[in-house]
Amino acid sequence: AHLIPTLHADGPEIGLVDLAGAARQADIEMIVIGLSVSSDAAEISALRRAGVPVAELDLFPWDPRAVARTAKLLREQRVEIVHTHLPQADVVGAAAAARNRTPAVSTLHRIHNEPADRVDRLKRSAKILARQRFMTRTIAISQRQRAWYRSLAGTDTDVLLVPNGVVDPGLPDDGLRARRRAALEVADTDVVALS
Repeated sequence: AHLIPTLHADGPEIGLVDLAGAARQADIEMIVIGLSVSSDAAEISALRRAGVPVAELDLFPWDPRAVARTAKLLREQRVEIVHTHLPQADVVGAAAAARNRTPAVSTLHRIHNEPADRVDRLKRSAKILARQRFMTRTIAISQRQRAWYRSLAGTDTDVLLVPNGVVDPGLPDDGLRARRRAALEVADTDVVALS
C-alpha cells in the first residue's frame, strides 16, 4: 500500500502510475491510499485504469482518526508492506503499520530548509522520531537529501539512497529528434545531456 496525503498531479503520486505498470509486471498487488480527498481526478483515473485500487479517506490534515482508519483499511486489504510518501503520511503510516505489525518504508521527497519556529521544530522532531522508531527503512531520492536528513536525524541514521528516475521513453522518431536539436541549436554530431 502506498500512503500519501492526497492525490494530485504535482506530488510524488505522479510516479505511482508508472510504478503501477511495473508492479503488475512483477505480480505485485498495489493499492494507493490518500488521506484527504483530491479535487484532481487525473491521477486517480490513471491508477484505476492500471488496475490499482484507490481509496481516499476524506480526512483533514492531521485528523486524529487517520491512524485508526488507515490501520483498518490496511487490515481489510491484507496489506503486507506500507510505503509512505510525505510527512503526514509518514506519521499516520508509521502508526498504522505498527498497530498492524506490518513493515513500513518511508520515502523522503522534499528538503525542508526554511527557518522553523518552535511548532515547526516540534513537528519535524515528531516526524523524525516516527521514522526512526517505526519505519523498517527510510529512502532518500538524492545524495543531497540524504545528507540533509542525516543532519537532522543524526549522521548514523540508516537512509537508503534510491535516486528518482523516469520510465525510459524509448527512441524518438528521427523527425522529432531533428526538431528538438534544431530548437536547442545543437549540431547533429554534438552530444546532448539534459536534466
